[in-house]
Amino acid sequence: MDDKLDKVYLHISDLADSYFKILLNSIEKDIQDLNLVKLIRNFSMSIPGVFLILPFFSSVRHMNGSVELLSNFRKDHQIPEQERSRRTLWFSDTLNDLNGVSVTLKQMGHKAISRGRDLKIVASMRDGEISADIPGNLINLPPMYSFRLPYYESYMIKVPSILKSVKLIADNEPDQIIISTPGPVGLLGLLMARMLNVHCIGIYHTDFHAEARHIIEDESASNIILSYERWFYSLMDEIRVPTNEYGKILEERNIHAKNVKLLRRGIEADDFEPMQDRKSYLKTELDIRDGFTLLYAGRVSKDKSLDLLCEVYRRLAKTRDDVNLIVAGNGPYLSEMKEELENYPRVHFTGALSRDKLPGLYNGADVFLFPSVTDTFGMVILESLSCGLPALVSNHGGPKELVSGGGGAVVPDQKPDTWVKAILKMVELAEKDPESYAQLRIKARASVKESSDWDSILDDLLGKDSVLLEL
Repeated sequence: MDDKLDKVYLHISDLADSYFKILLNSIEKDIQDLNLVKLIRNFSMSIPGVFLILPFFSSVRHMNGSVELLSNFRKDHQIPEQERSRRTLWFSDTLNDLNGVSVTLKQMGHKAISRGRDLKIVASMRDGEISADIPGNLINLPPMYSFRLPYYESYMIKVPSILKSVKLIADNEPDQIIISTPGPVGLLGLLMARMLNVHCIGIYHTDFHAEARHIIEDESASNIILSYERWFYSLMDEIRVPTNEYGKILEERNIHAKNVKLLRRGIEADDFEPMQDRKSYLKTELDIRDGFTLLYAGRVSKDKSLDLLCEVYRRLAKTRDDVNLIVAGNGPYLSEMKEELENYPRVHFTGALSRDKLPGLYNGADVFLFPSVTDTFGMVILESLSCGLPALVSNHGGPKELVSGGGGAVVPDQKPDTWVKAILKMVELAEKDPESYAQLRIKARASVKESSDWDSILDDLLGKDSVLLEL
């Protein structure tokens, strides 16, 4: 009988997937065309599909209610129960991309495994995308549809098979759900948290509202994103923000949850540390000429204010002819940025680099530039500081908190001449007072407090490994 029911469930899952694939194909076209009216209309057309799968959602919620009822009965009658550790599922739409979200999740996943913590990462990936550095505690939701977002061509959005995913998640019986992204996988995590009535934490990793304003330059589109973010995060029991600055920003945008707390993050300071022959990587691997070297690392996108960086370098080149600029990373602005700086032989584009190459890059550079005004944190800044590389950052968003310990400086505005002045001040320090510059590099390293106590970091986010009740 169970086998027959499983076959019926699988058949209805495939039927629901077929319906939603047709709908998603139309929605993808609307997103590519930025046709908001048709997009809303297509979302309304999803209602029949929702009715198809609604009974299965109700069944999951009903079964969870029965579990709670039985648990309360056992407590009331002091019936002993089997013990197990707290179980957390962490949902993300990105896991194998070169960004701070992926780095954080992989780091947490590996640390949880080594410490025997009951954490599983939930993502939607194709078989060929599961690389060797993906933690073994992965729950891979089968994707039924995928597409690329405009202006984010390097990212593939995947929509998991809904009913198949619901079963996978429910079978894991989570006590807590953490959500890193507000995409399809994150939405599914939110739905399951509400269905299973478990504690739900939303992490505000990315400021999509600010990014949309800089990339699309369409106020109506960015306002729709803001409205969606308000709705999405309002359903959380708790929001974690990367910096105190973003706690204030969310408050100003009326994005509220029951609790807003700081997301603690660690860094492997033994992996990102100063090298004795710090220039060797730039000379042997990248063939960088002698001179003062500026570095930007991260996604190469216009929302990172890289058009400003281009103008800053052009003005700087008029003053100095011995300044190198290295741009490490890929993204939608890469081709245009190469064209903007094609006449400058000291500008080098490395493309995306694996993490093991980054310490050599950070060590070889003389100052790290991060002009972005849309970042909530900036893991690359933390990595550069840990290698002893001073950083110049914008006065907006989260990065300015990372240099507050004296490992660099905050540039007061986004005017090109202000950035040129800040860079020249750093060049002058390195040339005329090398001892003070060396001390600045030491200070940059010291400003990064290595969070070696990973147990306390995991406790802070996952909760104490307290005993829960297994029914």
